[in-house]
Amino acid sequence: MRFCINKSGQGHVEKILSMVLFGTFLIILFFFLMPAFRDKKEGDLNIKNIENKLIELMSNDVGKLSAIVAAPDENGAHCYSLNAVLGTYGNNFVEIKDPENDRRYTIYFGVDFHERRISCENNPGRDFTLGTYIKEKILTESKISILKNSYENNYKGIRNNLKIDDFVFEFRENGNIIEELSVSKNIPENVEIISITRLVRIINEEGQIRNFKLNIRSWR
Repeated sequence: MRFCINKSGQGHVEKILSMVLFGTFLIILFFFLMPAFRDKKEGDLNIKNIENKLIELMSNDVGKLSAIVAAPDENGAHCYSLNAVLGTYGNNFVEIKDPENDRRYTIYFGVDFHERRISCENNPGRDFTLGTYIKEKILTESKISILKNSYENNYKGIRNNLKIDDFVFEFRENGNIIEELSVSKNIPENVEIISITRLVRIINEEGQIRNFKLNIRSWR
């Protein structure tokens, strides 16, 4: 007696089995990889949350105003006046004279500045033009110093207030750590460390702005 095998039907069954096995493999792979993807997503959200809270603590509102004085004339050299804007823009300010144009000044307003001095105020003339006032949040050296001091003297309190995991932060300029603005801590072994780095601008009490790299590391 002869038996006929339907090769077409056999091939169809093999295709179905292959698809089932492949689907099973994908399901198993999904269950193995899903925790890793979930942990990475949670870690990214966690470090971003820490970054946002620290940036907020390091920043202050800073106003910026430009002033251009007229060229010297028969009355002598000119200067600008802030009488019309003091109070409106704030009473604390610092002046930066343009090194390339001695008739141009930039005035920064904010609670971080205490100089309140107009360098050309002894000039007799008062022919000048004030530019547009701009206000922005920017990292300030004084706020970072306050955070650094709190970190070194009340680390547990900061963590509890911010409701965040363990962390350290450091500022670098040209690859070098700026010790006076950075903090350090012994990180335990066998912990997962999550890190984030961003470019920031910092203004000091003299109104000088510098660019740094801020790195934040966190672990739990």
